[in-house]
Amino acid sequence: MKGVKNIKFRGKAENVASDDYLGGYLVKEDEWVFGNLVTSGNGFYWIVGDVVEATTEYINLEFWCPVKLETIGQYTGIKDRNGEAIFGGDIIIHKEFPKWDQAVVEFREGAFYARNVLLSHNHHSLIEIVGNIHD
Repeated sequence: MKGVKNIKFRGKAENVASDDYLGGYLVKEDEWVFGNLVTSGNGFYWIVGDVVEATTEYINLEFWCPVKLETIGQYTGIKDRNGEAIFGGDIIIHKEFPKWDQAVVEFREGAFYARNVLLSHNHHSLIEIVGNIHD
């Protein structure tokens, strides 16, 4: 749909068999999976691929993978100076403000922050991802 923002997520795979393939790729326990977030409402979370086919009676997805709740992070819509997508939970450094040292990207009050600084596309050339809180 035109004008609809596609929100992406990531999470670490959980309870995957040793030969699980997602969208043609072998996925192992604790590896990052990227896609759309789905929850059952009773404590189960999945990262799923795009819809391949759907009717009024069923839906077929590219893939689905259970993920650990505590590792789920939403894409900020911003890439760092190296072109890497920045997600909630990433640890970044900001080149213009050395006093920051490192900061964790967090979603609060409807936006993404690192410490008390609102992140925006204007910052992308000054930000570099140095890790995340889950690795």
